[in-house]
Amino acid sequence: MREINFNAMQVTDEMQGLDVQATLAWTIYREGEGPSNAYKNLGSDIKNQNPTKTNEKLSTLAQAIVRDVIANNKLDDVVKNRELLTGEIQSKLKPLLKGWGIWLERVDIKDVRICSSTLFADL
Repeated sequence: MREINFNAMQVTDEMQGLDVQATLAWTIYREGEGPSNAYKNLGSDIKNQNPTKTNEKLSTLAQAIVRDVIANNKLDDVVKNRELLTGEIQSKLKPLLKGWGIWLERVDIKDVRICSSTLFADL
């Protein structure tokens, strides 16, 4: 199992900046054509102990999803409901990654920070 850390910064529906730090764990999808698809789609990079190209692709996809969720929700919802982020990441990434031959083990939100120190102090 491989694990990557990523962060995404975006403004909420109310134009308040958030910085989300998260971890994503993945492995090769073992069923059916999973291993073959992983090799076809990601090449020999997946053989490495630290598959940097694959990790970068997964990180970029997860960041885009997090940014979309943040941009379409209110500050209070994102800060208080981490399941909102993890659920969206998993539901959007799993089908895509399965086609690539990758299984998404888990997504963990480590921190959600409000970028404005004034707003953070006011809350």
